[in-house]
Amino acid sequence: MSTLTFAQLRRANLARQGPDGWNRPLHGWSRDDWAVALGGELGETLNVVKKLNRARDGMPGNHRSAAELLGDLAEELADTVLYLDLFMARDDATFEQQIGDRSFVELRNFTAAYLDDRSPSAIGRAAIQALAQTVGADRGGILLQRLDELAFVHDIDLGAAVVSKFNWTSEKLGFPHRLEAA
Repeated sequence: MSTLTFAQLRRANLARQGPDGWNRPLHGWSRDDWAVALGGELGETLNVVKKLNRARDGMPGNHRSAAELLGDLAEELADTVLYLDLFMARDDATFEQQIGDRSFVELRNFTAAYLDDRSPSAIGRAAIQALAQTVGADRGGILLQRLDELAFVHDIDLGAAVVSKFNWTSEKLGFPHRLEAA
């Protein structure tokens, strides 16, 4: 399980926007531009889920195996998280302040507790409240929670997926930015 923190992700993600990376300052795109990019990645993620649902239900139409689709899902979830981070960094410092020192492991632990107990018991309510505090009860935090739930039910380590996709993209494009794999 990746111990990547959201602060580490934010630092690397913002650094890669600089001259030795995308060469596109964060504020070089409007909030709408970042929203469109985020929406596109989320759409790609959901398209893979649609294909996984087809495979689960034995429906025709997929050209990739379920195992290949799970790999695709991990990549698309990672892309969505990377764009979500940049979208929230655009003009919302509150998100980073709420979750900066938290790790993807903590997010996963809260997600597991939430999904294991959906009853209105005290434990379930406590897990939901703790998760909301961890990821922030704002628009970015709620989306992050849902992305981790999607990763969880498909046995994907979201933090590891983010590290892998970030590093793969940097390597492919010759950027020096890397996230630690720990």
